[in-house]
Amino acid sequence: MAPLVMIFLKAARPGTVKTRLGRDIGDLDATSIYRDLAESQIKRIPSTFELEVHYSPVGARDEMRNWLGIQRRYRVQRGATLGARLGGAFALAFLRG
Repeated sequence: MAPLVMIFLKAARPGTVKTRLGRDIGDLDATSIYRDLAESQIKRIPSTFELEVHYSPVGARDEMRNWLGIQRRYRVQRGATLGARLGGAFALAFLRG
């Protein structure tokens, strides 16, 4: 069984990602940096590994697929806090083996 990597991302929307950085350099530049960082991390994952993109907000699936490609498995993040979202994702991954 191939190792599984789960990456947790927000849809790359100006004003919703890298917001503290955006206050200093502007939301568009901060969003561009966010995209570059996420894409760089994904490229480093070996092709023999399984990759799941856990995204938010609900309803952003097509947006994420257009950004990162359709060949990945996408799962919406569920839970009120980051801890709940991480815990739920890991619990489901363990249930799937």
